[in-house]
This record gives sequence, C-alpha cells and structure tokens, in this order.
Amino acid sequence: MQNPSTKKTSQRQCQFLEEEVCSSFNLPSYEKSHTVLIRDGMGIIQSMDAKKCSTFGDIVQSYLKILLSCFFNAGTVIFDVFDRYDIKNSIKSAEILRRTLSFGAQKVYQVIAGRAIPDWKKFLCNAENKQSLIRLLGEYCERYFKESPLEGDAVLFLVGVFSNPEVVKKISCNGVSNSVDLYSTQEEADTRILLHSLYADNQIFSNRTKGRIVVQSSDTDVLVLCVHYFPKLANTELWFQTGSVSNLKDGRRFLPVHEICRSLGPLICNLLPASHTLTGCDTNSSFFGLVKKSMFKLLQRDAEKFPTAVNNGRAFVASLYDPKGKFRNLNDDLNKLRVKFATTKDANLVRIPPCENSFLQHILRAMLQTQVWMSCHIAKPAIILPKDSG
Repeated sequence: MQNPSTKKTSQRQCQFLEEEVCSSFNLPSYEKSHTVLIRDGMGIIQSMDAKKCSTFGDIVQSYLKILLSCFFNAGTVIFDVFDRYDIKNSIKSAEILRRTLSFGAQKVYQVIAGRAIPDWKKFLCNAENKQSLIRLLGEYCERYFKESPLEGDAVLFLVGVFSNPEVVKKISCNGVSNSVDLYSTQEEADTRILLHSLYADNQIFSNRTKGRIVVQSSDTDVLVLCVHYFPKLANTELWFQTGSVSNLKDGRRFLPVHEICRSLGPLICNLLPASHTLTGCDTNSSFFGLVKKSMFKLLQRDAEKFPTAVNNGRAFVASLYDPKGKFRNLNDDLNKLRVKFATTKDANLVRIPPCENSFLQHILRAMLQTQVWMSCHIAKPAIILPKDSG
C-alpha cells in the first residue's frame, strides 16, 4: 500500500478522465449573467506566490484582488468554499494530522494582518494556522464589503471563513447578510462545493435560461464528485477548471464535465466515487504500482460486474491485479491470490495483492469515505466517526 495521494499525484490522476474529452484553455463564450463560479478557497490561497507578500494582510488583500477580478472575467455569482479545520476525530482531520506529522512538529502562529509571513509551506502544514488565516480573511472581507458593497447583479457567497464555519454569508449590492438556507456542517470543501453546485442549479437557474457552473479546483476528488453528481443537475452545464500557473507555462484548462458524463455513461459515473476511493484518494491509500488508468479500464470493460464497487471490493481489487483472469478461481480469497502471485510471478513483493487483513482495513476506510461523499447533497449529514473504520 502507498500513502494517500498528494496534490501533485492527484493532479496526475486527473488524466484518466481528461482523456475522455478535449480540454480547453478557454471557456466557450456564454452569457456571463448565467454563469456561476465555485472555487476551492484554500486552493486559491495555496497557489498564491507568498514571496510577493510581506504580511498576512498582504495575503488577504491579494486574495481579494483575485476574487474581484473574477466578476469581470467569469460570472456574476461566485461561491468561495473553504475547508473547516475545527472538527476532531474525523477521517479528514486524521489525514491532516498525518500530513502535519510527516513534516515534523510545526509552529502555531498568531495570524494578524500586520504580522510578517513565516515560511509559507511550513505555515500551511498546520491546520490551526490555516484556520486562523481563513478567519482573518473572513473578517477582512466582511468589513470590506460592508463599506464597499458589490455593484449590479454581482453576488458573492463566502463559505466556511467565519468563526462558526457552518455560516455562509451572501454579499451583494444590498450589503452583507446571512444565507441561512446554505448553512452546513460538512467538513470538506470537496463535498461542500457539490452542495452549492446543486443549490445553484436548483435555485439560481431554475427560473432562467439554462446556466453554466464552473468549478475551480486542483483536486481530482472534486472532479470525480462532479462527474458523479452531474446527472442530478437539471438546468446546468458543468465545467471543471484545473491546473496551475508556473514560470514556465500556464497549465490551467477547462474540462466539460457534461461531456465526460455523456462519454462514460450513467453506470460508470455512478461507480466512480467508490472505485476512486478504493484505489486511492486524499484519505485512503493506493495499491502500489496500480495507476488510476487500470481502475478506469476495468470499469470500462466490466462495470456491470461491480454494481457497487465497494461491496464488490475484493473481486474488484483481484481483477486489478489479475486483469486477464488467469487466476479467476482465487478472486474470493486475496491471501491465496497473493501466494499464487508470489510463487508464479517474478515480481517484487510490494506489487502483489494485499493480504486479507490489510484489505479489510482498506475497504473499511474506503466505505467510510464513500459514505461521506454520498452525502454531498445533504447540508447537515450525520457525523461519521472513523473509529473501527480502517
């Protein structure tokens, strides 16, 4: 097994879905008033060049400048969605803690506008630092927009940036107000992005011409959820913006999720989240040497054999290791399949199937994460504790 994916590997994993369609460096022309932009807020902050900023106040102002530019370039309604870091004993908090410890103990800073920025990467390794920075951003934006409301039809929803992370505030030409119907206990921005996509489809576009939603994130988990949930959008075409900008190239591109879904078909779209978490995601380990493309090819070839990828997980994993079915009679026992691989194949031991005990913990974790993802459409889902779940 390998550790859960990092952002870089997650971006590479996105390729198996990109190959289904032609990505575009620019969005097709569309009525801006019918476009909603939903952004991963922490992803925006992490992609900023902190070397150009001296203080945390500079970071916040740079973020605000980027945000305001979106109203001119993207759409008239914007959701900026942030993770919350105050929930303990969840599958997300456990993964955050693992990543933090992998960098060693990191200092917790007092985040105020005039304070100089410490080492940016180390600062962002600590969840408490992220939470403090998000709250500073929320306080600053609320003050700014109370003094300088948005103009015309522009509307901004700030999600998860206040002292109570459940709160969502709507900012428009009428000032700042609470959007109580959007309050949510969801922990991950990944799932909350989909919650607000469904809201935009049902509430913003329901009485208009069909609209367009653009989700901006660098996380493959979000793309997988977009593909899964797109069939539930009745009034919208859905685009996914991914990629980053470096000194050498601009890797940003747009993927038409609606076309990906049309290419894959409803069965694969339905199975994608479970099979994705089973083969490795942000919170679950992957199988050494098995890339996402192997999983995707298996779904394309034999999706009907796995009506629920998690419940049929053993056969699914066995098929990944034995795609030609040479040892099909051993698919119900990974221990036997493991021995068969070790005794008949000249392969490194890390490339043979996991044992049953290891697989049990893996499948429990996959089931837990899949449950979280299948609650995207619920504003206040039941809290699922990771105890005894891998």
